[in-house]
Amino acid sequence: MWGEGTGDGIIGGGPYKVGSCFGAKMDSFLPKALESAVVLDVQNIACGGRHAALVTKQGEIFSWGEESGGRLGHGVDSDVLHPKLIDALGNTNIELVACGEYHSCAVTLSGDLYTWGERILAF
Repeated sequence: MWGEGTGDGIIGGGPYKVGSCFGAKMDSFLPKALESAVVLDVQNIACGGRHAALVTKQGEIFSWGEESGGRLGHGVDSDVLHPKLIDALGNTNIELVACGEYHSCAVTLSGDLYTWGERILAF
């Protein structure tokens, strides 16, 4: 996983301050292994503006990054620095995940759609 991000953990390495005592910016322009406490056999991954989610080949779903409005799906209002299992979908066989700016969605193997996060309509 690589890219440019703020120090909220979306790149999966935790918060870092690089270049300035005022900035919390981390650049990872070369691919690096995603840090995780468990081995993840990844099938699908998606990134929002400040969070990310992945689905394993076993149908489990994990998310991490900046928590705001429930977009991580963990039921608590705190940022998550490394992939964490979404317990509410623990008994569900997830196939695909997608992330928006303030929400996340998952589709099960049987075609059911789950959504969570802020419900802001912007036209």
